[in-house]
Formats: sequence, C-alpha cells, structure tokens
Amino acid sequence: MYINDILRKMGFSSTTYSEVIITLTKGGEKYSMPIGVKYLRKRFEGRIYRKTRIADIILSQPEKISVCVTRDPIIFYRAVLEKEKLEYIEVSHYEAPCIVGCDACIICNIESISETNEWLRIVLNPVHTVIYNVYPRPFHRVEYGIVEALVYYTKLPYVDRATAEKYYNYILVFRETVYRSTTDKKYRAIIDKIVAKAKEVLNKR
Repeated sequence: MYINDILRKMGFSSTTYSEVIITLTKGGEKYSMPIGVKYLRKRFEGRIYRKTRIADIILSQPEKISVCVTRDPIIFYRAVLEKEKLEYIEVSHYEAPCIVGCDACIICNIESISETNEWLRIVLNPVHTVIYNVYPRPFHRVEYGIVEALVYYTKLPYVDRATAEKYYNYILVFRETVYRSTTDKKYRAIIDKIVAKAKEVLNKR
C-alpha cells in the first residue's frame, strides 16, 4: 500500500486538522511539540508560533523530523508540560525519533518553510510510516478535553489580554468536560495542572 493510501486510511484530511506531535532531532537532542496539520497534495501542512523554541530549531535545519500519531492525552500533556518524561525510540534505518507509546510514526522531510512575524508555516513530505498499534480504540471525551485545553494553553503567551482571558475560560470548560467524562484521578490531575499553569500565564499578562 502506498504511503498516501495509508495516511488517508489513518484519517488525515485536506479539510480537517489532525492533532499530532512533531518530533525533531538537533545536535543529538530531541524536541517535541503538538501541532495541527492538514494533509494537502500528499504533504502535511501546519503552522507554529514563530517565537517558540521548536520554530527556532526548524529554522536551524534539524537532522531528523517525524510526526507521531496518538490519541493518548498523557503523551500530549507531556509534550507540552512534562517534556522530560517523554521517552524516545529511533525508527531503524531512518534513525528518526519517535515517542514511545505512539500509535504510529511518520518519517518526514521538510519541503518548505515560510515565515511571518507571528507564524512559521511548514510543509512536510512523508517518506515512511511505521504503525505500532493496529487495534482500534474508542473515542473518549476525556481525550478531547485534555488535548483542547492544551491547544489553548499553548496559545496564551502569544495573544492579547482579552483573548487570553477568553482562552482561559475555554480551558475551564474543558476541565468540566474531563471531570464529567472520567473519575480517573490521573486525568483529573492533568487537567487541574493545565488550569493552574494557564492561570499562572494569565496572571503574568
């Protein structure tokens, strides 16, 4: 099966953003960050805030880059707030990094980069796919709540005060979603920490 067919079957689309985690290798170090991508013309396209560390690394030409696919909200959480707890493996032959626990890893080349004052737009060419988890998983609202809260948390430092307050209120709504969806203390602790971190950022504005 061609890689384009595999990615389409995995659910990547030209009309809908898919939340993934890009992972880079630069100077022997590994870096990860969640990003929303669309699959257009057999390429991944996404935007990153220009002032982030990951944007600087992309501009400095990382040695390797991969797209990690997962529905596990804990992996998304660690990619934002507990990066030191992420573990990596290297995809053999390509020597590209992939986060342990991901369902699939897509090895990519950077095809193009364009900049504005606010954004870095990247186009990635997928060259190889490794699928680790072939078992289907049901959708849980707790996953949606945590990932969406993280999306708005990462935007807080880059918007004006009024918008930041609006985003913080969204995060509180997602906290309610998580609490209504699960009694698991692990997930509740994660969303509570996101709320606390978001409040810290808001108070510094």
